[in-house]
Amino acid sequence: MKSPQFPGVRLEVRTDDGRFHRVVHLDPARTRRAVALAGIVLAVFGGLLGSWAYFAGQTLEAGRLRQRVAEMQDRERELAQLALTVGELELEASRVRSLFGWDTASVSQELWVPPPTAVAASDTRQLSSSSPVPSTWPLVQAGVVTRQPMMTDDGRSHVGIDIAVPRDSYIRAAADGFVTEVSENEQYGRYVVIEHGDGYLTRYAHASEAFVEEGASVRRAEVIALTGNTGASTGPHLHFEILHNAEPINPLDLVSQPAADPQF
Repeated sequence: MKSPQFPGVRLEVRTDDGRFHRVVHLDPARTRRAVALAGIVLAVFGGLLGSWAYFAGQTLEAGRLRQRVAEMQDRERELAQLALTVGELELEASRVRSLFGWDTASVSQELWVPPPTAVAASDTRQLSSSSPVPSTWPLVQAGVVTRQPMMTDDGRSHVGIDIAVPRDSYIRAAADGFVTEVSENEQYGRYVVIEHGDGYLTRYAHASEAFVEEGASVRRAEVIALTGNTGASTGPHLHFEILHNAEPINPLDLVSQPAADPQF
């Protein structure tokens, strides 16, 4: 096959006054070279354009990767903070266990953790046959007894004891029983009353939250509420009463306060 023939090219350049300034004649060989050069220039330009598009895409991908790396680093920091919080909670739980000399098995036997929601009044759990006498300390920590049964300056009697503890400390049932009242008023704030049998009744007042409802059965040392500062209260504490046959008695005659909490 014969190669294509390129005709010669004649270029004329004229000045503004109409005179010929220069005439350039390109023979077929020069024409082929010019076409080849133009092809090379176009190929190089196309290559450069393709390379630019490739590197532009890589730059965009690198930006997306940097964003994902930053998101993963933020997530890693959040997980590290969560692990730190869990560790602090585990240390606090260990401190409480060591404070009372509990091991893991004894905690499950002596401290009943509240259910996720309040116990319904139709609760049918069976109570143990232990003594109905409320003799268990009503907190998971010693606290500080700031007030005992006494007559107040205005002639009214202060029934029960006040135990100063941090807000949202666990309040425990002093013995097995049935919840007869969960309410709130100006004096006691939010409170829980439990009937234990044989004429014994206990009241737990100034709570920030209650975990039980009227009619529910509770077991000795079960967590029933959290301490607070509700009602006629000047600071977070638990007001704890024991009544026997409707007559108040000093709770310290039946319950023993644990060793003082060194961190209170």
